[in-house]
Amino acid sequence: LLSYQAGQATGLEGELLPASFEVHHLRARPGWLWTPWAWPRMLRRQRADVAHAQHLVPPYSPCPTVVTIHDVSFLRHPEWFPPRQVRIMRWLIPLSARRATRVHTVSHHAATEIAELCRVPRERIVVIPDAAAEEFTPGDVEEARARVFAAYGLRDPYLLAVGLIQPRKNLPRLVE
Repeated sequence: LLSYQAGQATGLEGELLPASFEVHHLRARPGWLWTPWAWPRMLRRQRADVAHAQHLVPPYSPCPTVVTIHDVSFLRHPEWFPPRQVRIMRWLIPLSARRATRVHTVSHHAATEIAELCRVPRERIVVIPDAAAEEFTPGDVEEARARVFAAYGLRDPYLLAVGLIQPRKNLPRLVE
């Protein structure tokens, strides 16, 4: 298992992984050559069985690839993004989706849009919702809630929004 964080522990080293997995931390390299050139070289050197990334996978890979694409709003609503970012994403993300062995996304709506706008066969797209499975729910929900409230000094009512701070997320409406 390859993790390219800044050499920090990911929590994957413990009992979460089968004994057959090894965790390798790699430093992400900035620049355009990391994904198309350095990443496949590193995968070959490590003899990776499969590679997973968000948004971009290398155009050529020595092993099967899985790419996670949460949505393609940059194609439906380019006005929500900086023009330079749209120019890059409009080209690279559909290319990654077409080249990947599998595309993972979080909703059936996103899967339909990825298939249509990125020209990926629907059968290569797998939907796995972001919500945690029921077995990850704490035993006593009220007790867990009380611990979190105490730890973070929260009181009712409260609002938690997890995501990017961008105009398209419409956080003022959420607060309203």
